[in-house]
Amino acid sequence: MHPELTLSLAGHQVAVSALAFFYVLAWVVGLALAGVVAWRRGLSWFWASFVYVCAIAAGLVGARLLHIADNWGYYALHPGSMRGADFHNFALYGGLILAALVGAFVARSFRLRVWRLADSAVPALAVGIALMRLGSYLDGSSFGNPTSLPWGITYPEWGKPWRDVLEHQVLSGQTGPFDGPKPVHPTQLYELIAALVVGLVAVWLLLRNRRSPSKARTVDGVPFLVFVLLFTAFRLFDHHLRARVGALKLPEWFYPLLYGLIIVITLLLIVWRVRPWKRLRIPRPRLLSRARRSSP
Repeated sequence: MHPELTLSLAGHQVAVSALAFFYVLAWVVGLALAGVVAWRRGLSWFWASFVYVCAIAAGLVGARLLHIADNWGYYALHPGSMRGADFHNFALYGGLILAALVGAFVARSFRLRVWRLADSAVPALAVGIALMRLGSYLDGSSFGNPTSLPWGITYPEWGKPWRDVLEHQVLSGQTGPFDGPKPVHPTQLYELIAALVVGLVAVWLLLRNRRSPSKARTVDGVPFLVFVLLFTAFRLFDHHLRARVGALKLPEWFYPLLYGLIIVITLLLIVWRVRPWKRLRIPRPRLLSRARRSSP
């Protein structure tokens, strides 16, 4: 793994953080991709990009706020870190939740098509999450619990990720101080693959509208909600594979409860958007039909 990348700029070698590089790349690529998809789907490129910029800005704030809440013990001792530009101090779902809320609010304020904008952002979400998780993998952050599976990873000796894994496993009693760290789940790659697979499912729902008759088309909002539902379900599973680093954190049940609430709310929204009861044809009773015909 390579926590630092060496880039060649104008003939000079520049070392940059892999995590910072891929996070910024995810925001730039995501914004451009979402704007193009929205434009191709009949929305104004300018207003769609404006909504997405507001959502990304809100997402950064939300991700930092949830990370502060989840690591309040650390921030109580280091309050200056709350305003720092450290790319490690972000929590993905804090950013996604606030970004969705602010994006919907801005879109409704300008009378834009909220659900169509949300669907247009699905490819950007999938690619953005994948790029961020690639950065986390190279950086060694968000690592998993010990595993004996053949694809378990061991970081290069005496590097920062190696020391972080060893410190966590020693403090949690998973290994001895002289035994070295055990291989861990590559949870970053799990999420990378999940984001791309779930993104393909949501994109398929978007593209099927071009080939399906009007009555069989996907309702606006369903591709976005399906992406949120499936990725959150995977995140709930992956949560039990990730290492809980640090002390004085939120209770262990917080994230499973958060993911469970998102799953339930998303399911209800999908049912509300699809409205399957409207497609049911309930036959009228014959007596009622005769009574209506005979009435003057």
